Amino acid sequence: MPTISFSIPFAVGAKQGDRSRVVTPRTGKPFVRHYPDPKTKRNAQALEALCLPYVPAQPLEGPLCVKLHAYYPWRKSESKRNRARGEIPKDTKPDADNIAKQVLDVLEAMGFFANDSQVTHLEVHKAWTVRPSLAVWIIEMEQEVGR
Repeated sequence: MPTISFSIPFAVGAKQGDRSRVVTPRTGKPFVRHYPDPKTKRNAQALEALCLPYVPAQPLEGPLCVKLHAYYPWRKSESKRNRARGEIPKDTKPDADNIAKQVLDVLEAMGFFANDSQVTHLEVHKAWTVRPSLAVWIIEMEQEVGR
């Protein structure tokens, strides 16, 4: 079972939905134009640059298990007692599903796998800690035949 794993110094932002605005051309009727949120686009570009050295020669095939561990820097208001624990679960934004969406979309665009629908098992862990980072594991799972 081929596995790709890496850790990069990056605090993942949530993937936001597209922004919209009404455009009224000089001739014709108004229409809605959708465009990506600039902050989301910058986050995706930074994530792409950091993941580049880990792109496989061939995309992984079949069902995949993806594990994401997103670590964020301590809040300034965090107590010394909590900081001494080393790591505590992060129960604030961004949501785990938005973190996964952002990372999976970037990994798919870079060619780690052909389609994010291949991900059959997804695990997202987010925590406060000393160093912001993102740890990624992509594991090809065995396809069970004739259950």
